[in-house]
Amino acid sequence: MPKLMEEASMNSRPPFRLTFRVSVTVVLVATVLAMALVTVTIALTIGAEATRRNAETLFSRIAESVAESAENQLAIPVTMARAAVLDPQGLVPIEGSGRLHPFYGYLWGILLASPSLRSVSLGSADGTLLQLIRTDRDADLLSRLQAPAGTRFLLRTISGSEKTRSQVDTFLADGQIFLGRRNDPNVDFAPRSTPWFQNARQTVIVSEPYRLDFNQRPGVSISAAFPGGLRVLGMELSLDGLQTFVDQRVVSSHAGIEVLGAAGLVLARSQGFEEKADWFKKTFINRIFDQEFQIVLTAPRSDFGGEFRTTAWAVIVATGVLLLILLPLTLGFTRRLTRIITILSQDVEMVCRLDFSGEAPQSSRIKEFDQLARAFAIMKSTLSSETQILADAQLKLKKIVETGIALSTEKDSNALCQKILDTAKELTDADGGTLYLLNEKERILDFNIMLNDTLGTRFGGTSGQPIPPGLKVNLYRDDGEENHHNVASHAFLTGETINITNAYNDQRFDFSGTRKFDEANGYRSKSFLTVPLKPLGGEVLGALQLINARQKGYFTSDMQSFVEALSASAATALY
Repeated sequence: MPKLMEEASMNSRPPFRLTFRVSVTVVLVATVLAMALVTVTIALTIGAEATRRNAETLFSRIAESVAESAENQLAIPVTMARAAVLDPQGLVPIEGSGRLHPFYGYLWGILLASPSLRSVSLGSADGTLLQLIRTDRDADLLSRLQAPAGTRFLLRTISGSEKTRSQVDTFLADGQIFLGRRNDPNVDFAPRSTPWFQNARQTVIVSEPYRLDFNQRPGVSISAAFPGGLRVLGMELSLDGLQTFVDQRVVSSHAGIEVLGAAGLVLARSQGFEEKADWFKKTFINRIFDQEFQIVLTAPRSDFGGEFRTTAWAVIVATGVLLLILLPLTLGFTRRLTRIITILSQDVEMVCRLDFSGEAPQSSRIKEFDQLARAFAIMKSTLSSETQILADAQLKLKKIVETGIALSTEKDSNALCQKILDTAKELTDADGGTLYLLNEKERILDFNIMLNDTLGTRFGGTSGQPIPPGLKVNLYRDDGEENHHNVASHAFLTGETINITNAYNDQRFDFSGTRKFDEANGYRSKSFLTVPLKPLGGEVLGALQLINARQKGYFTSDMQSFVEALSASAATALY
């Protein structure tokens, strides 16, 4: 039986184990392949939906900007038309060349206010007309009228009765400079037959878009009737500005924009506009001044989804290249990784013994190990700092205990108070401090000790220098109310500790006396810690105030706790 067991033991194979380097290599290759597969899958499966959402979001934003541009082009003329018909001067009869008509200047203002306006007209039901036309865009009109060179505007009037009507054309340059005039007795134009006159009679302000006669470009008419409906202010507005705006919009590499009127009239179309079955297409309908505008955007899917397919191929190619690079490098890197782990483990053991002198692990080119080394260094530094803070706290507690023992045996009140303030300054590294004691008879707080290292002043206590006369803190105001404006009296009256980071920014207490003191002595009183001297179960005996914490610039919560503990112990000794 033993012989059989021995033979079985000889024939059994040892368990299969991988070296650390090979294990890391296998895990690395598997991880890279898995990440590549997941990335490609996400790019191909989610890309289509993300592409659609991106396209819709972008289309919506572009459509809003196009609609806003169209509304902005119409807003000023519409507003001016509505205001103009409220002016009774527009009802004055039209005669002569029209330059003396009281509404002539208003027409000029309207025409110049909007560069897209082609003409502004004041028409009447009786056939009379006062009209300003921008002629720099109408070469045919200038040729037909044989207008003088430099003509930029045409002022046209039709006046008289039905049988004696006459037309006067006045040619004007910039600045209303007169260039010439042309009279035409044969008038076959009637304002009441125009679309803008008829629309205004039907209370339609903005017409449906149509092609303007002078250039066959899209435009609209804007009209409003004067009270009574016998006279109408009409405008012809070119929508070329909308085309310019559309041309400036960038949707994507091959996307296009088309803007249509309600009847299908193309108002603007970008050069890249196409409609194909496999393209994204989105139509937005906007109503602007009661007219319907359709904004159509199209773009090939490749404009939005190309990056996902590019990403997929890039991942596949990068995976192959990465494996070719990583396979030979991984085994070399594992030696360095092993060394880092060894140093970390040794340093951990030293930290457990509160020995922070160990060698810091070197940085690594592998991010995770570099982060681990940095994190451990930060943790080690934090533990060292916290340990030092704990040691300092123990020393301060020891100091408080020792001071409490010393206070309990001290018989000299001046020495006792001096010990209290000196210890408080030492615990907080304060630049100065004051100890106040209650004067029950006068209901005030007396300055018992005043210290300031920067100014080199020591008054009261064991210094041998008396407190300057007149220094006191009133606990009550002249009307008998408690004085809560002074921080020391407030701490005494409420029994609360007051910790102020910057006295110059504090609005709760009156520091005007402090400011005067600073100005007189070239000093800056900033942080204040005021603690009431109150024994456990007893009455408040005074207040301990520290000024300007030098270490951090303010008194921390730990400092406050130490001083409160010292104050309670000191108050018990003073009680």
